[in-house]
Amino acid sequence: MPGGLKIPDDKSAFQQFDISKTVRERLNFNEGSALGWADRDGRKWQMLYFSWDPARTRRARILVQDGKNHVPESCLSASGKKLMRDTGVKTLTVNNFKLPVRAYVFDDQGEPMHVYFCLWQELTGVKESDYKKSLTRSPRLASVALGNRSSGIGLQILEIAVWGIKDDQESQKAAERELRQLIEPKKRS
Repeated sequence: MPGGLKIPDDKSAFQQFDISKTVRERLNFNEGSALGWADRDGRKWQMLYFSWDPARTRRARILVQDGKNHVPESCLSASGKKLMRDTGVKTLTVNNFKLPVRAYVFDDQGEPMHVYFCLWQELTGVKESDYKKSLTRSPRLASVALGNRSSGIGLQILEIAVWGIKDDQESQKAAERELRQLIEPKKRS
């Protein structure tokens, strides 16, 4: 991410979820968290965050590449949610940073679930328009097209979901508002 994740001072509104042993073993990330909360309008939110340290060994490079397989259309479908539509790549503006995300709408037992997915790597010399290409249906293939083999590069994945909003634009604005509470800009040294 462009900065670090933070939990607002009023932690009472947030519920931290355990990440299952199966998911931990499958994704093999270095850091992971899962949060749930309700916003001021009573809508339900969930956020998943995973990061893999920069790869220094062949095994670490493989783990970073495997992390790119964590995409909503496969993981959420496997949990019983039905993909209604992929609304494409969007840009969320969060604390003066443009965060490229792939946006989806799933059906979760008859209720719309908007999902914003960001796969982030610190790629030097890559233009924003080219970086958005990494948010294709196959992030691993997009990395090849960008000339990135994860050599020494880590990976971060952020997935935020909201239930109870029918309109795509309203959902995007709400996601930006909620993320402003959770992402701090990176401190320049």
